[in-house]
Amino acid sequence: MGHMLGPMPVTLFLFLLLAAVGIVDVGWYHLYRLRLYRDRRARVEQIAHSTRGVLFVAMLCLVVPATPQGRWVDVGLCLFVADFVNTIADTWVERGSRRGGLRHGEYMVHVAGSVLAGAAALAFAFEAVPMRPLPTALVARPLAPGWTAAAWLAVVGVAAVVVLEFALHLRARLTWRQAGVTS
Repeated sequence: MGHMLGPMPVTLFLFLLLAAVGIVDVGWYHLYRLRLYRDRRARVEQIAHSTRGVLFVAMLCLVVPATPQGRWVDVGLCLFVADFVNTIADTWVERGSRRGGLRHGEYMVHVAGSVLAGAAALAFAFEAVPMRPLPTALVARPLAPGWTAAAWLAVVGVAAVVVLEFALHLRARLTWRQAGVTS
């Protein structure tokens, strides 16, 4: 597996799994089942979701096409720290925006996502920190064609649900503003 994926295979593999979990969470629960973008109580949660989506797309774009070296390793570590802080904020505000808390299925998806995010952070640290003393560069990652397609499909899929969730939330906010709803 390492030969087919090039450097950082564990991080990349975990990111692909995490992308699938994130697409289910946002696509199925946030957009389809719960339509959180319509709920005024979920405004702050929606901002946290959009922030997490942007951070995750940035992490994918850092790791999918290249192996970070030098200061790029620091960028990756900072993205993980920012994601962790944002996840704490999201968890904090989620209870207030959901009557009765999360549904069991969504809660399990969040647990899976949290475990995978932690595992990906740990894998990134183990795989990237040894690359930190090298000259700062993004070294092209050789991937087998199937892995290349899967990796870029993950990037496009995650980016699409992030943009869709943000656009629907923005449209709802504009509708509320036009209707004079302030709370």
